[in-house]
Amino acid sequence: MVGVLGFTGGQKEEAKPLGLVAEPPATLERQPFVSIHLPLYNEKKVVERILTACADIEYPNFEIIVADDSTDETTEIIKRFISDRNLESKIKLIHRADRTGFKGGALAEALKQTDTQAEYIMVLDADFIPYPDTIEQFLKYFQLAENRKLKTESQRIAVVQGYQWHVLNKSENWITRGVRSEFSGSYVVERAGTELYGGLKMIAGSVYMIKRKILERIGWGTSITEDFQLTLKLYEAGYKVCYTPYIQTPSECVSTIRRLIRQRMRWAEGHTFNIKKCLAAYSFPQT
Repeated sequence: MVGVLGFTGGQKEEAKPLGLVAEPPATLERQPFVSIHLPLYNEKKVVERILTACADIEYPNFEIIVADDSTDETTEIIKRFISDRNLESKIKLIHRADRTGFKGGALAEALKQTDTQAEYIMVLDADFIPYPDTIEQFLKYFQLAENRKLKTESQRIAVVQGYQWHVLNKSENWITRGVRSEFSGSYVVERAGTELYGGLKMIAGSVYMIKRKILERIGWGTSITEDFQLTLKLYEAGYKVCYTPYIQTPSECVSTIRRLIRQRMRWAEGHTFNIKKCLAAYSFPQT
């Protein structure tokens, strides 16, 4: 993937933007506790897949918190999975009777139940499949930031966002092929370019890790696009998001026109709401 993305030439590794360093430290200097948060809503077709992938992650210090708002069989599938694999000590299930605050509300409940040892929180949606070394890969970029001479960079980086690799159903139909191409352009070109020139990088809702203390300080919002809301709140507080295309997690694309339209309308509504909210709170200079 390094050669395909083409970010290895030119600058020395230590001079590159953090997210475009293709080879972070080979080993971790320490293994901090990580809490994986899975916000779920009626995901009966894929819930066992995401739980299996997370439970099989090869890292010694982590927990899984399932923030479940489901009204279908998803909840029972989760309970059965935990029982069958004897994972009561590894997986916490939180089930809400309503969807107050939407995904942000569910994640806020997960944050309340997070182990006090946790230093980092990794968020994944149901239609993703993390690799066994995903936690370790995220932590290596935080370690790289801490080890660089520019300590201010380390202090300001609150989030490392990975590449949502929409390949699991890319050949299903013309819609998935189109969405796959769109996301490839966004993650390989647009977001990598933004990392290169140091612009604002948006948290993409899944496949990211955030420092727990900063998340507690900022807090989850209740917008329908909680990821964009968190992004704006972090930058307003002086923090940064690092994007790297080298942490990739396979996922699915929406596969019908109806789902695609609903997804994009939700994004448009949520983003517009958050922009209006920010502008309303900003004091423009008098002319």
